[in-house]
Amino acid sequence: MKQVFRNIDKYYAGSVELVPEEPEDMWHAYNLVAVGDTLRSTTIRKPSKRINDATNTKTIIIIQTDSFSFKAATDILKFSKIKIMLSYQHLQNWREEVSYYAAPCLFIYPHLTPSMLEGSDTLCVGTSGVSIVLMGYSTKRFPNYETILPSYSNMGIIDQIILIWNNKNESFMPNIDSPKIKLIKSSDNSMNNRFNVSEYLRTDAVMVIDDDVLISEPLLSLMLFTMGENTNRLVGISRDMRYVNSNNEYLVSGNDPSLTLGKTMLFHRRYLEKYMQDKTLVEWNSKRFCEDISINGLIFKETNLKPLFVPMTGQNTRKDLTEIDGASIVDKSWALRRTDCVQWVSEYFQIKLY
Repeated sequence: MKQVFRNIDKYYAGSVELVPEEPEDMWHAYNLVAVGDTLRSTTIRKPSKRINDATNTKTIIIIQTDSFSFKAATDILKFSKIKIMLSYQHLQNWREEVSYYAAPCLFIYPHLTPSMLEGSDTLCVGTSGVSIVLMGYSTKRFPNYETILPSYSNMGIIDQIILIWNNKNESFMPNIDSPKIKLIKSSDNSMNNRFNVSEYLRTDAVMVIDDDVLISEPLLSLMLFTMGENTNRLVGISRDMRYVNSNNEYLVSGNDPSLTLGKTMLFHRRYLEKYMQDKTLVEWNSKRFCEDISINGLIFKETNLKPLFVPMTGQNTRKDLTEIDGASIVDKSWALRRTDCVQWVSEYFQIKLY
């Protein structure tokens, strides 16, 4: 093992640059790397002229270690395709550094696993990578936040929690002090507010979720994994499947799901920007509860693809909390209003959701 750079202070913090010269050096690397360290390596096996040429391999690896083993170290050397794996919160100019080799990838994976060494050409690894967007209004749901906020704050895969408080007549301040929480107090009570958060985002993946449920980290990871393979798709949960018939009527049962509820939906941040740039869409939704159907319609218009759904099984759970003051409970004409939403969205985007 050759040391080419060393900068370690008296508290043993800093960095070193090492060049392995023989296979045995990977064993030494295993004994040097500790939990919490960041390992970065770039290797070129052959000079690369065409990045997609199967005879060439360009690998960029940036891993923040949660655990490390000799086997993991040797597996890193076995890539057969172009791989980009990064925890980009540790690399300020990550987009510029990797854009020459491949399109920037969606940052979703919390851990490196052997199965990630096969399959897709672009892969990202890190310890956080999704923004949670919560919106509240009812003071009767304050107990929910005492459960939700600590849980989400402790999930490593969550980069930040954007909490929008829509009730200007009632004050609200979270009881938990977490650097992940960004509180926004809105001047008006509009469902559009949950989509007007682009300026605060640091991740491409955005989870919009209601304040009457608590998603588990395994289920969130499964949704992110699904989105990672389909970055242009809207991803929901099987329980939230909704249907549209040939008369553009909103239904809670059917054969082929057309929509996912806004209770828990995951998508790329670019759709938030497209939504808020559409003044007609924003104005129409300003006093309605149709923003989730509208984002379904917008993404369908862009992709001609319906949402993907992941199952709730085993540890992949979503806990129900109190839903007091929920619009679907208070409004006795809720189903009819949802049908109005579907019909307007279908006409506006010129799409067929059935």
